[in-house]
Amino acid sequence: MILFLYIKQVMSIFWHIIFINLISLLFYSSVSFSITDEQFNKINSLIENQNIEKSFELIKIYQAGENKLTPKALLLFGKIYLELENPQKAFEYFDSVIFSSASWDEHAYAGMARAEFMVGNLISSKKLAEAAIDINPNFIDAKVILAQVLSSLNDNERSKQLFLSSMNNIQNSTYPGRMYVETLLRKNQINEAEKILKKTVLKNKTDAPSLELFSDIYWLKGDKNLAITFREKAKIKYIESGNIIKANKIINWLNYATVKDNEKNEIKEDDNLTIKETKLNFKNNHNDTPDKSNKNELKPIRKVFSPKGEPEEI
Repeated sequence: MILFLYIKQVMSIFWHIIFINLISLLFYSSVSFSITDEQFNKINSLIENQNIEKSFELIKIYQAGENKLTPKALLLFGKIYLELENPQKAFEYFDSVIFSSASWDEHAYAGMARAEFMVGNLISSKKLAEAAIDINPNFIDAKVILAQVLSSLNDNERSKQLFLSSMNNIQNSTYPGRMYVETLLRKNQINEAEKILKKTVLKNKTDAPSLELFSDIYWLKGDKNLAITFREKAKIKYIESGNIIKANKIINWLNYATVKDNEKNEIKEDDNLTIKETKLNFKNNHNDTPDKSNKNELKPIRKVFSPKGEPEEI
C-alpha cells in the first residue's frame, strides 16, 4: 500500500512536470519575436534619413529567432532597396507582403507605387498609390508618392494639396517636405523649393538629407561656395549617425565639384592667354594693309583648342 502511494506520488509529480513543460513549450512557441510597431517606426525613420547600415543592423537584431522574414521586415527591406535605387528588388519584397499578411496592404501598395514611379510607370504607380489611400486615406507614404506621380502628370494643384497635407499631418519628419522639394527642383522651381525646404526644417530638426537639398538648391543658383558648405555639414551629420555610405558619396561629390571648379578656372586662364597670344601673333605677322589679291581671306596664324578640346582656327 505504501509502495503504491509512493508510485502514485512519483507519477503525479512526473506528469506535473510533463504538463508544465508542455505548457511552456506551447507558450514560447507562440511568442513572436517579430518587429514591434515601435521598432518598425524607428527603422523606417532611419531609412527615410538614408541610414542604410544602421537599418540593416537593427533588422537583423529584431528578427533574431524568426525562421523567415516577417511582413514588417519585408516592408523595411523593400524600403531599403528603394533607397539603394533598386526598384525591381524592392517591388519583389513589397509584393511578398501582399501574400503574407493583409494587415500591411497599404504599406505594400505604397511601396510598389514608388518602385513603379522610379522606373517611369506612372499609370501603374498612380493606381497602386490610390489603392493604398483607399485602405488608409491618411497614410503619408501613399499621399506623398501620389503627389509625385500627379506632378509628373502635370496635375500640379492636386499634387501641391497632397504634399502640403502630408507635411501638416506628420511630426518629427522632414520626409514629405523633402519629397516636395525634390519634385519642385525637377520642375526647375528653385525659389519655391527653397521656401518649402526652409519651412520644413523650421517645423522639424535639420537632418542630413535636408542639408544635401540646400546644397543642391544653392548649386543650381550658382552659389557654389554655399553649396559646398552645406554638403560639408551634411557629411558631418552622416558620419555622426554612422551612415558611412552617404558620407562617402558626399566626399566623392565634393572631390568632383572641386576638380570641376579648378578645371573651369584653368580654362578661363588659358582662354585669356590665348587671346593675348593671338593678338600678338596677328600684329607681328601681318601688315596694317591686307593683301589686295584676296581682301576677304586672312591666313590662320595658329591653332588653339576650345574648352571641348576641338581645334579652332584663329
